Parts: sequence; structure tokens; C-alpha cells
Amino acid sequence: PLFVLALGRPETTSVFPGLWSERRLETLHLGDLLPRQSEELVLSVLGALVSAADLDRMVDRAAGNAFFLQELVRAFAEGERDGTPETVLAMVGARIERLDPAARRLLQAASAFGQSFWIEGARALLGGDLAPGAVDEAIDACVRRELLVRRRTSRIEGCTEIAFRHALVRDAARAMVADDARAAVHLRVAEWLESAGEHDMAVLAEHFERGGDAARAVEAYRRASAQALEGNDFATAIDRAEAAVAAGAQGEALGLLRSLQAEAHGFRDEHGQAKARGDEAMRLLAPGSAAWCAAALDVARASASQMEIDDLVAVAEQVRALDPSEPRPHHLTSAARIVTYLCGADRPAEAGRLLERAEQLVRHPGAAGTTALAWLHHARAWTAFCAGDAATSLRGEELSVLAFERAGDERNACYIRVGLGHAYREVGALAEAEQSLRDALRTAER
Repeated sequence: PLFVLALGRPETTSVFPGLWSERRLETLHLGDLLPRQSEELVLSVLGALVSAADLDRMVDRAAGNAFFLQELVRAFAEGERDGTPETVLAMVGARIERLDPAARRLLQAASAFGQSFWIEGARALLGGDLAPGAVDEAIDACVRRELLVRRRTSRIEGCTEIAFRHALVRDAARAMVADDARAAVHLRVAEWLESAGEHDMAVLAEHFERGGDAARAVEAYRRASAQALEGNDFATAIDRAEAAVAAGAQGEALGLLRSLQAEAHGFRDEHGQAKARGDEAMRLLAPGSAAWCAAALDVARASASQMEIDDLVAVAEQVRALDPSEPRPHHLTSAARIVTYLCGADRPAEAGRLLERAEQLVRHPGAAGTTALAWLHHARAWTAFCAGDAATSLRGEELSVLAFERAGDERNACYIRVGLGHAYREVGALAEAEQSLRDALRTAER
């Protein structure tokens, strides 16, 4: 008896459809390595030489393919920490070259999207080259050859998402695109994603930047920074704003970015960086604009935290000197919040003058949104506390929390609950003080 073991890639049966058709052939499809098994393979070779981040990157890029993983390990051991080994690109590229022209064209266009793309987007990119039906047929062919996989869900509503089976397949397809054509493809990808409702501004920014549209890249990075800030991811907010600066932001656009960075640094208690970014933003932005007021507030907070009281007073005077004839909610917000910093710095006279201006502003129509009123209540609470009026201070903090909750501002409602807890303590309501502080702690930890 003769036992024959033959090993081959999935396309073997399409290249040789009649292979062993007259024999008792039994086919065993090998599965991918599990992530844990891939990690063991890498560590058995590299051991302590590989960091956790590099380990995760190699396991993710190989996606369970043992040959790909071995080549990535070999390249790492030889000092090639970035990029894809030529051996892998050559092997995957050879698989792609054996496809029909429509499938090759599809993979090359889809590689500009990233690890995932959408059938509708591929049709838009290839509309001049392939008919819609040809795009669908090309996708089906690539799925059968295990180059692509269909996603069960889609990040973009109403569109069908497809993913590359391996990141290395995407890399090989992207390497086949001519250098002088890549910018135009990325620009078309960005425009399609924008029209389709892509909500991740960082994705749009990267495509606009690769597409050579610096202005739209800067704006998308700014919005991405604001998204990260809203989501409490302060490090990412700073990095995305810096990416916009590197993309060529100038003038007002640069001021808006520095204002976002100042706020993010402030939340990270990096007061020196917050003050530097805030100072730069104030110089670049129009006095009295929303972003200028936000930057002024960050400079004031940083100055107070570093006990640079003269700088704090100087910013307070700039805010107080704003034209009161056309007040806006951000004027009231910045004035009210800086009042609390002046109280904390034991400058009651300056705090009183700025609070008086805030009280004047609140009487103007359109100057007091819900959030601005919440900060005004907080400022009144602080000035009452510094004057020894604990009961009025407590009432101010209660009204501030209620206003923030009404505005849906959970972050600042949590912040004021800390002050509310101290206000309850001052009047002897210890059970209420503990409850307020525990509520704040739970929210802050979450």
C-alpha cells in the first residue's frame, strides 16, 4: 500500500481541477493558528527580545497563517521592525497575479480603504473600469480564494462591508498600485467615505492627507481631535491635533487646534503644556470667539494650578474687557469659571468684579444657555463659600448639578458633585456629603 500526502494552497484545485480525480482522495482543510498558538510560536523564537506591542502586531498581521508569521519573525530578528518582508509580499503578490484582471483591479482599489472596504465604495472607485456586476463577481472570486471575507455587520449603515483575509494581502495589493496613482485613489476614497456618512474623522483625515488635500485633512484631524476630547481620550485628542499641525495648519485653524490641545492637557493635569498651548491659541484666535474663550479658560486654570497668580489675574481682566454689547454663552461660561479660580487663589476683589460682569451678561437675551447658567451657579457658590455663607454655597452647587444634568453634560455634573459633597459637609449633612462624593467617584471611575 502506498500513502501519498500532498500539501497545497486553496487555489490548487482551481489550477489543477482534475488532480487525483481517479483516486480515493480525502481533503483536510487546515485551520488558522489561534492567537495563543501564534504568540507561543513568536515567543519560542524571540523570547524577551519582542515587546508586547510588537508581539500583538505580528500576530495580528499574520492572522493565523504560519508561513506569514514565520517570515515576520525572521524579519524582526534581522532588524526589520516595520513593513512587510519581501518574501511574503512576493508570495501573496504571485497569488494576486494569477487572478483575472477584474479581481486584481478590485483588490488594488480596495487596498486604499484599509483592512476593510465596502462594495458600494468599490463600485464608486471602479465605475469607469468595471461594471457593477463585474465588481460583485470579482468579490465573489476573491472570497472563494480566501483573499477576502464578508463581514456580518457594517460600520457604515446601509453598505456591505468586506475585509481582507490577511493584512498582508492588503499590503501586497497596495504595493501593486503605481506611486503616481495612489494620491488620486485616496482622495476618491475620502470623498466616498464622507458622502457615505463615515463618522470616524481620523479615517477621513488620513485619506485626505494621503490624497494631497491638506486643507480638508487639517479640518478632519481637528474634528477627530474634538471627537477624542469628547470621548475623554485626551492623549489621542492631543496627537490628532498635532497631526493636523504637521499637515500644514496655520492661522485660525492652528489656533483652534492649540485650543483643543490646551483643554486636553488641562484634563491630564499637564498644566505647563496647557498654558503654553492656550497662550498660543489666544494669540491666533479672535478675542471673544468661542475657541478664544476656551483657551483663556485653560490658561487661567493652568495659571491657578501653578500658583502663577499675576497671569491668572491678567487673563481674568482680558475676559472682563470683552465687549459686553453682544454677549454669548461662552463669554458667560469663561467669566463664571475664572471667578472660581480667583476665589481659590484668594483674590476676592478680582473675583467680585468678574462675577459682577457675569451677572450683567446673564441678563442679556441669548447670553445664558443651560451650561453657562450651570457655571454661573457654581461661581455664585464659590464666592458665597469664600464669604463664609455655607448655606448659599450649598444651594448654588445643587442648582449647578441640576443644570448640568439637564444639559446632558455628565462630565461636568460629576465634577460639580465633588464640590456639592464638600458643601454638604460644611453644613453638617454628612450622609448627603458621602452620597454625593460616592456618586461622583462612580461616574469618574466609569
